[in-house]
Amino acid sequence: MIIYDYKVGDFMTKNIKAVDEKTSALDIAKKMTKFNIGSVVVMKNKDPVGIITDTDLVRKVVSKNKNPDKVLAKDIMTKNVITITPETSLRMASTIMASNKVRRLPVIDKKEGLVGIVTETDLTRILAQLKQPF
Repeated sequence: MIIYDYKVGDFMTKNIKAVDEKTSALDIAKKMTKFNIGSVVVMKNKDPVGIITDTDLVRKVVSKNKNPDKVLAKDIMTKNVITITPETSLRMASTIMASNKVRRLPVIDKKEGLVGIVTETDLTRILAQLKQPF
């Protein structure tokens, strides 16, 4: 099997850290620090409605000298989140990331909702682990 034919569900990060729209930027930053992660998915009624990255916190809160305790997730999240399913191939995930200029894709299962996330870093790690030619 060629590496890109593997499914996202086999390699995604499963322990996702999510927040709701009313979580403060300060609490988001603390969560990212505690779990050593670069993003959180913003959820509303079990649906992903946004994503916030460490870069968002810097550009939309810190650099604008806003009080991180008063800024809410809904104010700084990137909306219109592009998602994939666990059955999506690594090749398709890579193509979706490149064509949409995103570095993270939440993984949604129709029955379970948010089940994971796959990132550019994950794809790089996968390539190194499998040691297969492209």
